[in-house]
Amino acid sequence: MAACQPCSVDDEEKEHPDVDENATVKPIDDFNVEKDAKVLRKAMKGFGTDEAAIIEIVTERSSWQLVQVLEKYKGAFGRSLIKDLKSELKGKLEKAVIPRFYPGAQLTAYMCRDAMEGAGTDEFQLVLALCTKTKEQIEELKTVYEAMYERDLEKDVKKECSGDFENFLVAVVAGERDDEPEDEDEIDEDKVNEDVAALKEAGKDSWGTDEDVFCSTLNLRSYAHLRAVFKAYTAETGDEFENCISSEFDGDLEDAILTVVRTIIDPVKMWAQLIYKSMKGAGTNDDLLINCILMNCEGEMERIKKAFTHFYDKDMLKMIKDDCSGDYEKIMLALCKDNQNAY
Repeated sequence: MAACQPCSVDDEEKEHPDVDENATVKPIDDFNVEKDAKVLRKAMKGFGTDEAAIIEIVTERSSWQLVQVLEKYKGAFGRSLIKDLKSELKGKLEKAVIPRFYPGAQLTAYMCRDAMEGAGTDEFQLVLALCTKTKEQIEELKTVYEAMYERDLEKDVKKECSGDFENFLVAVVAGERDDEPEDEDEIDEDKVNEDVAALKEAGKDSWGTDEDVFCSTLNLRSYAHLRAVFKAYTAETGDEFENCISSEFDGDLEDAILTVVRTIIDPVKMWAQLIYKSMKGAGTNDDLLINCILMNCEGEMERIKKAFTHFYDKDMLKMIKDDCSGDYEKIMLALCKDNQNAY
């Protein structure tokens, strides 16, 4: 697991960042950082661990507030809160608790390092961390990653990945996408048609696949331009662009390209699909479920829950309750705000 401490909150940054109205985890109004630090120390001191107290704090405070708790904990007790939590928690609960102390781009940097650290690489976690980010978010991520780990993100990706998958992720990390137009009506239709023709020739109309055309188009064009390309592609071919990707690619590269495409088209729908995928059928893909919830609980989670019901006619919280158990179930439901726990 990535073990680097979260970056500190400078005095000039004490004003809380804007809060997403669709978040299920928001900053608490009567925040008492010293009290929270003491509660956490008591929860882990001596024999046994008070998991309920830990879960309450990490699900009822924003990650920005939790960084302040972490700093106060060290100042009060001379101990690393992250190390103490790691020594007290195990398995799925640990995986859900620790990243809560990494706000914003720090969470993405943590996910990237965690995916690449040690033996083997968690390719899909890396895809989720990188391929769901805008050009501006990628630029911030590279700076934060280097500050946290004293490592170069692009070099790490090259070291851990290979082939066309490596090339695609390196292009994502390069962050050379065109800026978004002020008005989507300003899209150059001739350029859209050129890209549609190039993509058809590189895939559907070709024997084999020209991966470079897909890689460059999807990583250089603006989101607005690409939405127009996907629409025009469907009008031209009668097939959804996502189906084109699935027929031309497979494995990790297919996952990466589809994640970029679905992020551009409808990210809320994509996250709902991924959460459903993590729980459908026999067994649960806990890593996927945890990552999806951690990445969205301070963002669009309320909209994701509604999309989940819309697309699958199921209650997301009830499905989580049916698939999970114990403290793991409690923290997942709390992060998604099952306040009534009425199931």
